[in-house]
Amino acid sequence: MFLSKRIVTIAVAATIFSGMSSLSYASDGNLNFTGEITNNPCTVVGDSGANVNVMLGKVSQTSFANAGDEAAATSFALKLTNCSNVTSAQVSFDGASDAVNKSLIKLSAGADAATGVGIGIYEANGSTLIPLFSKSKEVAVKEGAAQFDFVAKYVATSKDVKAGSANGSATFTVAYK
Repeated sequence: MFLSKRIVTIAVAATIFSGMSSLSYASDGNLNFTGEITNNPCTVVGDSGANVNVMLGKVSQTSFANAGDEAAATSFALKLTNCSNVTSAQVSFDGASDAVNKSLIKLSAGADAATGVGIGIYEANGSTLIPLFSKSKEVAVKEGAAQFDFVAKYVATSKDVKAGSANGSATFTVAYK
């Protein structure tokens, strides 16, 4: 009986493995990657070297009656100088995204941190949101320089906004053409 159980086990295993070997694989296409590694084609100038500090200030909790309400619109700029072999550029912002609205920057955590609010970065018109991990509009580089103008705002992600510190951070990347 032991031998017959063993033969059945081997037969079942052989059947399973023979079925696996009948899987077919075919190439459906190719991925081709193109690009170029360059020296820094431009120098990025912020208010502190390549860093930019945007002071959104103090905003009353009552400024946010509903999700989507915005406050503290503050303009800031990124400048490119000493550009060579560049005709245009775009900026993307990366960072921890708000749990409710992934397009917004998450506020820094802490016992005294505000809740129900994120930070949005907009094109210069103040109404076109640049979602995190997306590129800004393209800006022409002329005579070796360019300037990106943006607006940052607090954006309510809930009608229940809790007062507290409302700091956040993001990194930015410049893509050159």
